[in-house]
Amino acid sequence: VSQEKVAWSPKTSESLKIALIGRPNVGKSSLFNTLGQKQQALVSSRQGTTRDVNRVEIRFHGRTLEILDTAGLRKPGKREVGIEKFSALRTLAAIEESDICALLVDATEPHSKLDQALAGQIIEAGKGIIVVLTKADLVDDTDHILDELERDFNFLPYAPVLITSSETGQNVTKLFELATEIDATRHLELKTSELNKILSEAVIEHPPAGLKNTRPKPKYIVQTDTCPPWFVVHGRDLGLLHWSWKRFLERKIREKYPFIGTPIMFSYRNNQDKTKNTANLND
Repeated sequence: VSQEKVAWSPKTSESLKIALIGRPNVGKSSLFNTLGQKQQALVSSRQGTTRDVNRVEIRFHGRTLEILDTAGLRKPGKREVGIEKFSALRTLAAIEESDICALLVDATEPHSKLDQALAGQIIEAGKGIIVVLTKADLVDDTDHILDELERDFNFLPYAPVLITSSETGQNVTKLFELATEIDATRHLELKTSELNKILSEAVIEHPPAGLKNTRPKPKYIVQTDTCPPWFVVHGRDLGLLHWSWKRFLERKIREKYPFIGTPIMFSYRNNQDKTKNTANLND
């Protein structure tokens, strides 16, 4: 089953919220204006112009898409007291409110640890993610930038990268297409029989080893939630599973169901644990 062929299902809502997230001056307001086709956000080269969350609604293929333009986030130690810290809180709230986050990265500047931290916050919140490379018209060659993105964001191999320019309009409307595709994957529910087939193949291909010379035994797996998709693995001594095997299991699932732009979560539950204590191991 191809993940790319998953269509909008009745389980998805008609409204979809997309938040533009990034450091100051990476082009969020310019992209916001281009997407909304109206100058609702003030565009300025001065950092920190957008203090509140601006919103615009558009219709795309019969759905309402709400775009949220947020204030740029700087490192906590560099944030000014008062209104800038309040703006930072509003941005974090926008991540929680949104369905999909577009993480904007400036093509003309080196990527920073803050970019990686913002990506981590989006994933921790369980939101869909698109990495948007802005200001592509200002660089001659984007290949080396894409190589750097692949290296710096190696924890996001499933996140699509969109090369854009608000000045020329390059690829900006493709953001809508990617967002709706990711939203469908966030609602995807896998059959338990298919999941257990993948788990059995993973155990045979790479028998799990545990800590302290244990042999954890994953027995079965079920999906318990969507948005984000959440999987619970049941078995014995699963709290001692090595992190590398958990990553291996995720890769095996994504080989058949890529879950483009979508974090997937895992919990590991020991059958003998009568108190239902769960080792939540969200990688």
